[in-house]
Amino acid sequence: MFLLFLGLLSPGIGLCQSDEVRWVRHIESLLDVAVHTENDPKFLDWAEVYCDSLKQIEGFETFAAEQQARINQTRDICGDNLNHRAPTLDLFRGKPHYMGFADDAVEYALESAMLNLLRRPIEFQSTTLVRDGALNALVVQQDVAVDLWEIALDALDVETNYNFRRVMGSPKTALDSLVWSIQTAPSDSNLSALAESLNVSRLALFEVEELDVVEDRLWVVGMRMHLWDMDSGLGNTISDNEYAPRSFSNQSSHA
Repeated sequence: MFLLFLGLLSPGIGLCQSDEVRWVRHIESLLDVAVHTENDPKFLDWAEVYCDSLKQIEGFETFAAEQQARINQTRDICGDNLNHRAPTLDLFRGKPHYMGFADDAVEYALESAMLNLLRRPIEFQSTTLVRDGALNALVVQQDVAVDLWEIALDALDVETNYNFRRVMGSPKTALDSLVWSIQTAPSDSNLSALAESLNVSRLALFEVEELDVVEDRLWVVGMRMHLWDMDSGLGNTISDNEYAPRSFSNQSSHA
């Protein structure tokens, strides 16, 4: 799902895209969420709405039919599952891990992705957890909304030992300009320049991305981290994706 970082990051979902492309992404997001919610029927039903729309578009009939078959097969497998026949049983399970509040679904998804990422192992001088690194670090913004970027930056600052470099307004110094350039468009040259300015050989890069937003009611958010080294360049990507719905009412048509 994730591309190499330097100059090859996937485009933000806010860029101009056709309805068909967005509907394909929504179907994939909703079916992935269904898998992680014991094939909750409301997410299957919601995905089916987009399948019905794509069936009407030339060139997308095969994809829509394949996804519809997947949905039907999943329903058949779950047909004898009491939990799907009686959703009220969920009331006895406690709060689902994906339950967000009406005003903070995207922040909830971001927090879940971050905490999972920080528990991943990573190689420094020895193997440790991502959260325990103590390097100079930056959170790349690119196309992410500034409020979500700031939430990610503040949360990472609290939860980790990294020394986060940031520029919240207009750059005022040469160092600010380097940090700003990495926040907006990281490259090997500006990372090297910053490392030389800080007299360090390694930097940590974090990025948050809204992978999908379905009708402003379901957010799929990813967070990833890379180590950059003066000699070897960008290291492997460590990432995690999470989701959070705004509400759990029956989904209506997107039209």
